[in-house]
Amino acid sequence: TEIKFGKKDARLDLLVERLSFEDPVLAANSRHSSADILAAIKRYQARNGIPEDGRAGTDTLTALNVPAAYRAAQIAANMERWRWMPAQMEPRYVAVNVPDQSLAYVEDGETILTSRVIVGRKASPTPILRTSVVAVIANPPWNIPGDIAARDLLPHLRKSANYLAARHMVLTDGPAGDPYGRTIDWRKIVPAEFPYAIQQLPGPDTALGALMLDSPNDFDVYLHDTPNKKRFDSSEREISNGCVRVQQIFALASLALTGDAEEGMSRLNETAKSRQTKRLPLNRPLPVYFLYWTAFAGPDGAVSFRPDRYGRDAPLIAAL
Repeated sequence: TEIKFGKKDARLDLLVERLSFEDPVLAANSRHSSADILAAIKRYQARNGIPEDGRAGTDTLTALNVPAAYRAAQIAANMERWRWMPAQMEPRYVAVNVPDQSLAYVEDGETILTSRVIVGRKASPTPILRTSVVAVIANPPWNIPGDIAARDLLPHLRKSANYLAARHMVLTDGPAGDPYGRTIDWRKIVPAEFPYAIQQLPGPDTALGALMLDSPNDFDVYLHDTPNKKRFDSSEREISNGCVRVQQIFALASLALTGDAEEGMSRLNETAKSRQTKRLPLNRPLPVYFLYWTAFAGPDGAVSFRPDRYGRDAPLIAAL
């Protein structure tokens, strides 16, 4: 349960002692007011990717109670992940840290842009991957993977023959003259053998939003926009089918096309407003790294930790 200030809670002294182990500001002060403790909690929360509310609630206490030995093992596991990286990074690249639900555009060692992102849920995790953006697609159609169609769409299709039409979706290989699959008996379709290709056409409600960064890869994961912007306000954004939705997608696309966050903005806005699908090739490919850092050093050298969203740390720690 939460440790509250202003009440006689035997754990409060233990909380201060625990925070002081890794907070030199708090450790240097022998007398601790409620304001001092609140500020120390917020600093701890910031280092550990917890909403900075200054409260010693469940998430904060859970993180504080992780044994130091396990944290050391996590650091070792992430050092191993660094070993998988190139010895020299490209002059410019995009790095997505899935556990942190964040993206950074880096040029000449300097972070030019950061953004919140939405990442894959546990059932469809975002992979560890290096790929390259070769073009920006304005008003992209969404070619829905067969496994997603079988899992998410087929139950609705069995109930309503108008499901595809109502959601601006079509069959690209369906019966002649029946783009919405109204003549198909969907109850007879076996999910494991889903036979049709479904595409969601461009529009305000398309899952990919107004922009997608085209980076062909074996996992079919991409950086793209989303029509549901409110999702970015949540502290937990582990909800996609594996692709990464980017809050600052227009600024990122401008950087990819022109090297500047503003220079390409008018062109992108005009192209998006046309509602027509258009491919805007990059002058040079932009490397993208989908990474899994559950422990990393900040600019001041302090170590930050993030949730092991997909349970990838334990097998790696065991292997090491």
